[in-house]
Amino acid sequence: MKLILGLVWRLILHYQISSSGSASGKQLLLLWLKNAIPDISIRNVTTDWNDGIALSALNEFCQPGLCPNYKSLDPDARLSNTSNAMDDAEINFKIPKVLSPEFFVSPYVDELSMMTYLSYFTQPGSVGEKRTLEFINESAPGLNVRNFNTDWNDGMKLCQYLEAICPGIIPDYENIDRNSPLENATLALNVAEEKFGVRKVVTPEELVSPDVDELSIMAYMLQFRTCEKLQSHAHIFKADGAGIKRGVRGKTSEFFLHGRKDIGFDGVRIDVRGPSGEMTVPVETQPGPDGSLRCRFVPFESGIHTISIKHIGKEIPSGPFKVMMHENVADVQVSGAGIKNAVVLKPAEFIVQTKDDNSPPVSAVVEGPTKTAHCTMEPLGNGRWRGSFVPREVGEHKVRIEVGDTPLLGSPFITKVGDPTKCSVAGNGESVLCSTCFPHHARQDCVTFALQ
Repeated sequence: MKLILGLVWRLILHYQISSSGSASGKQLLLLWLKNAIPDISIRNVTTDWNDGIALSALNEFCQPGLCPNYKSLDPDARLSNTSNAMDDAEINFKIPKVLSPEFFVSPYVDELSMMTYLSYFTQPGSVGEKRTLEFINESAPGLNVRNFNTDWNDGMKLCQYLEAICPGIIPDYENIDRNSPLENATLALNVAEEKFGVRKVVTPEELVSPDVDELSIMAYMLQFRTCEKLQSHAHIFKADGAGIKRGVRGKTSEFFLHGRKDIGFDGVRIDVRGPSGEMTVPVETQPGPDGSLRCRFVPFESGIHTISIKHIGKEIPSGPFKVMMHENVADVQVSGAGIKNAVVLKPAEFIVQTKDDNSPPVSAVVEGPTKTAHCTMEPLGNGRWRGSFVPREVGEHKVRIEVGDTPLLGSPFITKVGDPTKCSVAGNGESVLCSTCFPHHARQDCVTFALQ
């Protein structure tokens, strides 16, 4: 009879309480239980459960509000505590009473029997599995984990989880190769152990296997519920350099991050986004000669960029930085009569030549002495634009030209607008001034107007 019962328990241990290469089924079950109810001292699956308080606490973990007063239960009322807890588990979680309450509270309760009962909380589809999934997805919004096997096989889910709870903790996270699951799993398991003290109860090879035991990952992941959280030292970091003040689209921007030698730059996350916000701008970092971190990036948009620098999820002082990235307008050329002289009520034109069609649109505003003249910009192809406006008054007009959000060098350009039909010339020679069409306007310019 003992031999038969022994064989039955062996089958239960194999099919209901599985194990990993790094831990036995009993160890995994105990690890999961300890982290599910960390305020209850759990050293075994027998006597620590005799008073019914631990089982009541487990019910509360699985369904918050089911037994909120478990801490105030009388440990001497072990039978009633256990009966009520087993009833709650059966009614709410469909966990069968494979043991009687009387057997549950016995100091001589059989370990294998208790493991069998408690394992119902951790089986695939169980309330314990659902509650562990909830914990993971709540602590890492956007992760959307649905199971404890195939979702973890690429090693990326664990990397993503670590980055979510501690941004910057995974070195060179942006460049992780999704097609290298074993490398990803090894990296994540090592970081979790080194930084959070999370024990490896699953190997990288097991994590990436489609046949991985679910309890291995469940027990492993629930350790994050009680692990020591890393402290941010964002306040000690300082960023300086031209790259956090201004920049030019298509040209390298550079800034330096200063910290403290004993803390280093582990846990630092730098995120650069352009005005569209759709894509992050890659940032290259390398140690500087003075112990700083040299940061370089090339903006591919003009406009205001946001540079976020965080340590363990917290922004450093003065961040995030708002930095204007201008167009490279050094080689942009402006030509045409309309950029210098114009006749009132007659169209004036000028040409703007940018680098190519990939340059942002060109815009122009023409400001007269008292009113603004409407100016249209027509693309002609190959980065060439034609500006046209009709001045409505005599006097100096300011022509402000921008490529994207960047003013051209020399802008605003001054265009002198006159009215040749009202010229009144006085004096002799080339120094004669026209005081009617344009105050302080030289005679030769009047001739120019008359010819237009």
